[in-house]
Amino acid sequence: MDSINYNLTGTVFDIQRFSLHDGPGIRTIVFLKGCPLSCKWCSNPESQSIKPVIMYKAAAVSYTHLRAH
Repeated sequence: MDSINYNLTGTVFDIQRFSLHDGPGIRTIVFLKGCPLSCKWCSNPESQSIKPVIMYKAAAVSYTHLRAH
């Protein structure tokens, strides 16, 4: 049996809590960036690059939006 390498790292793309899809039971799913497959039907193409990406610019978020949440 191969040993586990605990020194591996990854960039987290998303954490989906309380997932009810893809089988029975409730689960938490951690999505990582850097998928090399580039499938045409990929539902998360922004996760294909391994580099971290800015999802929004703080200067572009309005004061009204911040107060609403």
